[in-house]
Amino acid sequence: MVSNDSGFARALARVGAKPTEAVSQHATRHYSERVSREISLWIKEELSAVFDEATVLPPEAKVDTVFGVGSRGKCLDVGVVDRRRYLLVDVSIKTFNFKDRVTGNYRHNYTGRFYELLGEELDIRRSYPLATLVALIFLPEDSTSDSSPSSFAHCVRQFGKISKPSVDSTEQGFDYVFVAVHNEAGAIYFFDARVTPTIQGHPPEAHRLSLQDVLARIRASFDSRRTAIQHSPLPSYKAFEYAPRHNTQP
Repeated sequence: MVSNDSGFARALARVGAKPTEAVSQHATRHYSERVSREISLWIKEELSAVFDEATVLPPEAKVDTVFGVGSRGKCLDVGVVDRRRYLLVDVSIKTFNFKDRVTGNYRHNYTGRFYELLGEELDIRRSYPLATLVALIFLPEDSTSDSSPSSFAHCVRQFGKISKPSVDSTEQGFDYVFVAVHNEAGAIYFFDARVTPTIQGHPPEAHRLSLQDVLARIRASFDSRRTAIQHSPLPSYKAFEYAPRHNTQP
């Protein structure tokens, strides 16, 4: 593992003890919601130090899109905007915290989360074509050895599909998809989903990234688009209008 990240360890400490998998689904869902919230706050704090010239929005803040504005805007886990409110960075966070009781692995919600990310990419990319889109997917450490292929390897295979071939590619997709492997003590590393994983076990040390490595890549992506962003228009929203009611009366 990469050495403990104090910010991540504090986030886990605020969440509290992880319930056993034998408790109710309500308890596990509530725990997962707290985990996602605290991770979002942690990422917001870290991004604030990297983007001191911009505004890092609080978790679940909304931004205007071509599909809705104001209260009908797109809700983001963590977003970075400039003075015009142009979206510079969108970080979408997905966590998997409990094994499926039947299969004994973490894969049971992969498909649903995958399509959630696809929908978000469509919404944001049409509204802010120059934004840097990042997916952060969190898995417990034993996901690297729970099956063959492991939940970690399967996660990279599944979610890597929504990652661009490279950050400079003009193809649709997320600029970065990182899979974060962590333990309850706060040790964590990130893995770029463009890299091929081993079928089981942790990836080689050379492929393990720290949060600072991830933040540096996000910042570099923004810097490469900074000039173009200044001339990119804000999304233009047009309210949806229904067709006139057809009168079927004689």
